[in-house]
Amino acid sequence: MKIRDIDRQAALRAIEEMPESFCTKDVSEHADMTSANHLIFREPQYNQVVGMFLSRLTREQDSPIRMEDTRSQKRGQRWRRV
Repeated sequence: MKIRDIDRQAALRAIEEMPESFCTKDVSEHADMTSANHLIFREPQYNQVVGMFLSRLTREQDSPIRMEDTRSQKRGQRWRRV
């Protein structure tokens, strides 16, 4: 599984519905994400790949999110909508 396998539009829709602060698994478990990524969301590395997708998204100009801190939480990295 690769970052390009993650449905970008589903991820952006999920991020729009997140509270100001959220974790990776909040995005990966969102209904839009599980529906759009139905062939891969049960894979063991799915949450990790979603986290890598979110991390890459933070490097884009006009990114809708930023990393909140560098410590991993039980539900993955913490992010903040900007």
